[in-house]
Amino acid sequence: MQAFQDFFTRLGLGIWATKVMAALVGLGTLALISTWMLGPSEGVYAAEGSGELPPELHYVNKRHVPVAMLLAQGVLGTLFALLYLFVPGVSTGYWMLTALTTQLTVLMYIMMFSAAIRLRYTEPGTSRPYRIPGGEYLGMWVIAGMGTLGSLFGLILGLFPPSGIAHWPTPVYVLVMLLGIAICSVPPFLADIFKKPSWRITHPDPVLLDISGEPSGDTTGSAPRTSV
Repeated sequence: MQAFQDFFTRLGLGIWATKVMAALVGLGTLALISTWMLGPSEGVYAAEGSGELPPELHYVNKRHVPVAMLLAQGVLGTLFALLYLFVPGVSTGYWMLTALTTQLTVLMYIMMFSAAIRLRYTEPGTSRPYRIPGGEYLGMWVIAGMGTLGSLFGLILGLFPPSGIAHWPTPVYVLVMLLGIAICSVPPFLADIFKKPSWRITHPDPVLLDISGEPSGDTTGSAPRTSV
């Protein structure tokens, strides 16, 4: 809002234009919240097909929204928000949470690029819609290698605090960030260790099941779901 205020002040529009922009930003944020909140839960809920999630997290409503996952996400989000109580300032907490999100994302990219290189060796004959040019291996190593190096750079860069915010001593800050990455990376491994065959949900494909467990008749191409 300070940026908007400075911008509109230079144009001679005064504070009223900033207030209008604030209202528009608020409306846009409300529209984005649905994606930001539902997207991660939908992604995690996809693990129900392989039995990675306990039955308590399988519940979806009649619109196939993973309610149990959203509630769990809300609890975890609240716990992470408690970081604001312990850091030197609000800007510091916001930066740390943003950096942690970015680091987890680039970790996934590193694994994705590494998997692409490995698959070129383990499954070279698999038919794919697109193949990176440059021969059997050179092009893949160049593209995926550059992606991996760029992701590693972003991962390392996010470990160090910017100079414009108050923060703990750098060694403590780096340790806290590494601890956050470790904590957020552990759950998938725990789920893989403790998963049970009885947790797997099976359902016909592509018929959707409604809240009663009967076919809903909607076979328009949406992803199949089971309501519990």
